[in-house]
Amino acid sequence: MPQYVGKSIARVDGLGKATGRHKYPSDFFLPGMLHLKMVRSTKAHALIKAIDTSGAEAMDGVWVFTAKDLVYNRFGNIIKDQPVFCEDKVRFYGEPVALVAAVTKERAEAAACQVRVLYEDLPVVLDGEEALAPEAPPVHAGGNLLQKISFANRDVAAGFARSVLVLEDTFITPMVDHLYLETEAGIAYVDEDGILHVLAGTQNPFHDQREISAALGLPPEKVRVQAIPTGGGFGGKDGNTVQIYLALAAYHTGRPCRLVFSREESLLTSYKRHPAKTWVKMGFAADGEILAFEGKVIYDTGAYAALGPAVLGLGTEHFQGPYEIKNVKIDGYLVYTNKPPASAMRGFGAPQTLFATETLLNKAAGELGLDPIEIRLRNAVTPQGEGPFGQRMEHCVGMREALEMARSSSLWQERQQNREPGVAYGVAAGF
Repeated sequence: MPQYVGKSIARVDGLGKATGRHKYPSDFFLPGMLHLKMVRSTKAHALIKAIDTSGAEAMDGVWVFTAKDLVYNRFGNIIKDQPVFCEDKVRFYGEPVALVAAVTKERAEAAACQVRVLYEDLPVVLDGEEALAPEAPPVHAGGNLLQKISFANRDVAAGFARSVLVLEDTFITPMVDHLYLETEAGIAYVDEDGILHVLAGTQNPFHDQREISAALGLPPEKVRVQAIPTGGGFGGKDGNTVQIYLALAAYHTGRPCRLVFSREESLLTSYKRHPAKTWVKMGFAADGEILAFEGKVIYDTGAYAALGPAVLGLGTEHFQGPYEIKNVKIDGYLVYTNKPPASAMRGFGAPQTLFATETLLNKAAGELGLDPIEIRLRNAVTPQGEGPFGQRMEHCVGMREALEMARSSSLWQERQQNREPGVAYGVAAGF
């Protein structure tokens, strides 16, 4: 890598993007294609008593698809807990109930409005901590606790007893939308050899191939998914968004099909960053050494698991930050609620917990009269150091060097002289 440091590197895709020649998923059109529109739930939690598609099916040039058109009506990155189309119950507002295909976009939208769904309302739970209460309405039959991770290393109580400063606080981080420039989009068609092609803004085409193959009952070699360079993903397109729906419509109609979510659909139903409630307690020696760390985090994964189990694992693993702490206790919970599914987003669960840990560490530095970089250097993970779950740090452990560079920089050295209204200087670390 040294040959790249300090040098400007050409972007091989820059010219096509700058000139407009680059085609994004929503830029593709094929002759004779059909336009797709989703029929989405208007309830956050309800039983489905009936789905009437007759009004839409009576319109010329319209096809309607529901769960009965699938061989397998489940998908999910890790746990297959999410229906492609809801059959008996909806668990968040905007969940797909049916899909309409039509010869024009306008007709597809009109036909979607003709699909009638009769609901029986159920109680709604929208808070992760409330969802853990015994009396909380169950989002799934097995209860709202999807997964729990608990870990304890050595004697946390003894570490706190030895501490000259003990701090604790609770932090709430909200649901965040990826808000990529291009919404979820793609196109699908069946070629002359009977191969089903799906071209979509996706971050996981081989996973999509497996999901489509299962949903339609097709051999994987009959499905080809192409990950078209997309207008942003950041984790939000690592899972089924348009892929199965495009494949279903193209396979059954034999015509090219196009599906592009509106911005409203994307905001209402796309994968999010997990909302989290994080409690942290830390004990310090007078020189800033962290003697004990205790943390608890509740991740709200929404109505379905998606990549939530991986987020829970990484968020708890990185909870204590890039520091060597001898006494650690961590509890993590992954909880169902009646919100859109939360899944991958930059940082994968770590930003929620690290925000809490780093905030408390800065507060400790202030109370102990230490420079915020100095307290981090005092505890920084080192090569061959041990992480919270006993893992050994063997590769690219440059925490101390990075902090030393930051401390010696003019930006940090001169921060007191360069104060002006609206400008602040801070430091945080993570991995």
